[in-house]
Amino acid sequence: MKSSAVDYLASKESYIMPTAFERLAAANKLAIQQGKVTGLTFPVKRKKMGKGCQFKTPRNERIAKVEAVNELRKAGMNARKAADKCGIVYAKYRHWADDLGIKCNYNSRWGDTTNL
Repeated sequence: MKSSAVDYLASKESYIMPTAFERLAAANKLAIQQGKVTGLTFPVKRKKMGKGCQFKTPRNERIAKVEAVNELRKAGMNARKAADKCGIVYAKYRHWADDLGIKCNYNSRWGDTTNL
């Protein structure tokens, strides 16, 4: 009688035992969680601070700032200086532009390069 691979593996699962190290690690983890081991704790999960967090600045303000920086850049100003003049740092300008899908490929030396 033939059986499927899934049936075969299911029949073998009772034979798969954790190694001695895996059992020891599980026992140590449980002891730490229950407070039986002094001086050791698991680190607290940190609050998301970067990717995945909601923006604190409203969307319409972000759009206005990015467009203001882009206008200064089209006029020939350096991107970092333009962002500073608009009251944001360059990294935030690029992050907002990427998130909003606004093109920001301008170069004061060669003009608008968005169509390249």
